[in-house]
Amino acid sequence: TNRFNDELFEEVTWKDSFMRRWLHERFYVEAFSKAERNMILKARNQTETGTGETTETEDYVFFLSADEVLYGKAQDGTPYFANATERMAIPTAENIWECCLDSNNEFTYWLSENAEWWLRTSGKNNMYVSVVTKDGDVSREGRVVYSEDIMIRPAIWVDVSSLSGTKTESQETIMIPPSAGKYTDDIENTNISIAIGDDYAAYL
Repeated sequence: TNRFNDELFEEVTWKDSFMRRWLHERFYVEAFSKAERNMILKARNQTETGTGETTETEDYVFFLSADEVLYGKAQDGTPYFANATERMAIPTAENIWECCLDSNNEFTYWLSENAEWWLRTSGKNNMYVSVVTKDGDVSREGRVVYSEDIMIRPAIWVDVSSLSGTKTESQETIMIPPSAGKYTDDIENTNISIAIGDDYAAYL
């Protein structure tokens, strides 16, 4: 399932969601080697809920917030995503094949070329979660938390100085597993980069 939460008709926020548990208990362990996990930093994330409150979590792997997608910038001022086109998620042929065929090898539903992907910010209430739409726009109203046809683009913070064992003066390109993608920007200083799943939106 690709549901943000695994319980039907139940309100939930990022802090207590099935997807957050899955990212930490399964994805983080299975997608990265022990050496790679040692490079990943714990992020302290502030997330807006559907009631206007803000929750704080500590995450090794996380989804971006609506504000981070729209306004997040690197230290040099370069945005995470320059425009809607860059925010589009294009599923690979393997993703489409695995997600859309049932046990009888028959298509259960079709995906368009682009797919929506989950953010961690709640939507119009705690039954909904914000998403990036197929056109690359941000829907703050969101989709219901048990929707199954939405993809994921996990993000991590990486200590790039550990790549070479020395401090770096310039941005490094971080190679991370295909299920997490490749996208980096220096944010706080030249030794820390954020990696965001790039054009790969995995179905679970």
